[in-house]
Amino acid sequence: MSWTALTVVWSKGAVKDVRGLVAKELSQIESAVSTFAATGTGDIKKLQGDDGYRIAVRGRRVMCKIAFSNHTLTVMQVILRGEAYGKK
Repeated sequence: MSWTALTVVWSKGAVKDVRGLVAKELSQIESAVSTFAATGTGDIKKLQGDDGYRIAVRGRRVMCKIAFSNHTLTVMQVILRGEAYGKK
């Protein structure tokens, strides 16, 4: 099965999340998101009990939704690893 490239859309919340990051960190996040969208490769996992996905980028987690029907990846949130997962 071949990969169809996804269009990346950033939510207002995600844009706000990355606003204060240093350039190097922002560049790493943008690179990971665009690489996955273009090739389907990267450190990405489907979230349990949710229709979302996460892309791991060093100490941050990029929470996103993927609509394969219209080839869109929507970045919903960018947060620290420790804040990404609910405590049980």
